[in-house]
Parts: sequence; structure tokens; C-alpha cells
Amino acid sequence: MEVGCLLALHPLSTADEIDVVTARFPCFGLDMRHRLYHFSEDPNIDRFVPRPVQTEVVRPKRMNWLNGPLVWAIDAAYAPLYLFPRDCPRIVMSKLVTSSETDISRYWIDPTKPFVAFVEDRWVDRIKATTLYRYTFESDGFVCLEDVGMHVIDKKVQPVEMTALPDLLGELQAAEVELQIRHDLSGLADAWDSSLQVSGIRLRNAQNWKRE
Repeated sequence: MEVGCLLALHPLSTADEIDVVTARFPCFGLDMRHRLYHFSEDPNIDRFVPRPVQTEVVRPKRMNWLNGPLVWAIDAAYAPLYLFPRDCPRIVMSKLVTSSETDISRYWIDPTKPFVAFVEDRWVDRIKATTLYRYTFESDGFVCLEDVGMHVIDKKVQPVEMTALPDLLGELQAAEVELQIRHDLSGLADAWDSSLQVSGIRLRNAQNWKRE
């Protein structure tokens, strides 16, 4: 089965959702022949087909091509952002070298963890029950956007491997993600004004979410 890959890419300064991403370490002189990932709840994808984003994002003119037909993937460093059911709203934070101890202590219970992820309590059972499928791509031909591990390609891509992930809580623990459960995520809107790296995914599905 072929599937179109859809992703709305937003700047880190916004709290809008990112649909699909592939995983690798950011492009700081690393070998480009690494592997990238796409996470899905569909176990029967033979090829990924480029598609435009569902909702166009306002970008600088030179970046408008990112609204066009592409396949999106994420690197290993940022793969933990996608260890959740596709439609699960979540906010995931990580530290930058410039992040302040005040901001880190505000959001982390265990500051030794590289990520902290916030989800709504109504999604916990769904997280426990969902099996994800991690599709692996060779990185050849992908362009690194140097933005939370995202890569794109404008051609059909055939995965080289698919791995079932039936225990998402276990995967999050293995990835050293601190998982925090909130009744809603609205109290986290000001995190984008902090010194942290903050990603909001599927927040249109969150209760009481409003952020200009």
C-alpha cells in the first residue's frame, strides 16, 4: 500500500502541530548516510508518496516549497516527539545550551532527562493501547531542515525496515522522556516564551487550547 506523507511544519516559536517527522541527529557535520524514521499506526505501508501539507503555512517566499508535495521524516535525536498516537496532543520540551536552570526546574521533575512530554489525562489509556510502527528510511536524497530533526524528500520513498512498537510507555522510558500528565495543556502556553526548545504537536485536538 502506498501512503501520502503529510506534515505541517511550523516554526518552533509557534504551538501548532507537526504531523509527521523523521529522526536523526541535527546536521552538525554528521555523516548524511544515517537512517531516518516515520511513525504510523498503519502497519501496511509499502511506499511513501509526496503530498502537500493539508493547511498551508505562511513562510518566507524562499521557503514556500515546504508547502508542496514532500515526504517528511525525523531523525533519531527527535524521534521521541512521535512516540505517541498520531492524534494525541502533546507538548515536548528539550534543553538548549542556552536554557536557564530556572526554566528547566520549572518544567522538569527529573532534570537529568533530556525530554519532558506533557499529555492530557484523557489520552493515557489510548497511549497504553496503541501500537505504533516505525518505518526506517535511508537518508540518501533527504534534505535536512536543521529544525528539530526534520528531513524532506520530493520523491517516493520505500522503507527499508518496519518495527512494531506495542509498548509506547516503555519506549518513552527507554528514550529517557519524562512523561507528565495534565488535565489540560493550557497552562503550558507560555513555555514558548522560555529559554527551552518547545514543540507542540496536534494541539488542535487539545482541550481548552488557545494561543495566539
